[in-house]
Amino acid sequence: MKPYVRDREDKNNKMVHSSSVCYHNNALYLAFYCGPHEGWEERVILLKKTDDEWVKVLELPLGSGNPVLITINSNLFIAYSQFKGGTEDIKNVPTLWTLCDTYIAHVVGKSYKNVAFYQNLCPRCNPVYFNNSCIVSLYDETMHTATNIIFKTDEADSNRVQLGRHSFIGRQKEMHIQPSLYINNGGVIAFEARNHSRYSNYSIVGSYQDTISGSYWDVEYDMNRYNFNESVVLFNYHKKIYRIYGNTAGRTDLMLQEENNPNFNPIKLNELNRGCYPNACKLPEDQFMVCFTEYHGMLSWRTQITLKTFDENCDLIKTEQI
Repeated sequence: MKPYVRDREDKNNKMVHSSSVCYHNNALYLAFYCGPHEGWEERVILLKKTDDEWVKVLELPLGSGNPVLITINSNLFIAYSQFKGGTEDIKNVPTLWTLCDTYIAHVVGKSYKNVAFYQNLCPRCNPVYFNNSCIVSLYDETMHTATNIIFKTDEADSNRVQLGRHSFIGRQKEMHIQPSLYINNGGVIAFEARNHSRYSNYSIVGSYQDTISGSYWDVEYDMNRYNFNESVVLFNYHKKIYRIYGNTAGRTDLMLQEENNPNFNPIKLNELNRGCYPNACKLPEDQFMVCFTEYHGMLSWRTQITLKTFDENCDLIKTEQI
């Protein structure tokens, strides 16, 4: 068989990537971006599960990517990146991801309205819900920094949502992007970020500190938490913390692990050669769902979105592919 050669003019190629899943108003939603190749003629697609079938709700503009779904009471939001104008002919993918902004849109039915804009930033990982608020991290791939955006409900009107910048994770000596927020065992907002140093496989970690002199993010690195330059996701479920991470170089093993439990056998998620860019959400009936990108060859070639549903014992219930 003749080997596949990447051709950016090949519009028959199917690249789906960077998915986000949420359960909202008794329905399951899934967002991802797709196109012939990563960074080229891509756009975000939002699907809704209806009668056991996925139905398209809306498409975002050409050049949109990295969607993150956010739910607050009866409101559904989607944060997404958008390549800046004039980047349409740029074919270098790493360069493209330094040239994007973030929009946050309110989704109503099959329409949406942008309600916030953040320049030079990009979303990626799950939001965290804390004290009747939602916090989502955005990052700057050029400066390797992160800005936390807070969504806060109005006390007088639970459907009214306030948006604004909350805090800033400053630039460190180590390059880190795509931070994943979670609540650590002390009840404090913490994060783990993808180490963007090309030849280093440990994680950047930290937590939010509130002291007499002020509030700040404490940032350090952990040589014992491997992620092999992968996008790591941590999430809280049934008073436990779960971590999804890359366990081997080349994204050949995407693993699910219960934090601080040496008796838990890590679960490999991908069945194709490679798996990456996970997210997760809670479901009814003591279940949770993990979504991620899965593929055989290269990320910019043919890929699929895989969804896996687990019960409270981390036993696999169902697998779906998009």
